[in-house]
Amino acid sequence: MYSIFFALIILFLSRRIISLQEIGLRLKQKQNSVKFSIFSILLFFITAILVGFSGRKGDFDLKVLAYLAIMPGLNEELIYRGFLLGFLNKIFDKKFRLLKTNFGWGVILTSIVFGLLHGFRLTETY
Repeated sequence: MYSIFFALIILFLSRRIISLQEIGLRLKQKQNSVKFSIFSILLFFITAILVGFSGRKGDFDLKVLAYLAIMPGLNEELIYRGFLLGFLNKIFDKKFRLLKTNFGWGVILTSIVFGLLHGFRLTETY
């Protein structure tokens, strides 16, 4: 909860640099984006279920599942796909086009940072 609160404070304090619309906090969506969003969510959900059932099993804990499904994602979306993405897109204004989608360096850089931070696993022996 503290990390989400901290992320919201950062977004509030930086609203003069980057608007809420630029970081993706808006109520109105682009036309026809809902269909693609629902398709993407279902695809990721089915993939997650398949990966989950193929991995090693432990005791099922509904509280842990609910926490992991909601809390880390909220904070990460606010920072990575919100503030950092919008801020980097403002700094690096060059845009690319791939499969009818416009994107900039912000998408590339936040994806690399996100992947690096989630791709390493520290153990007791490092």
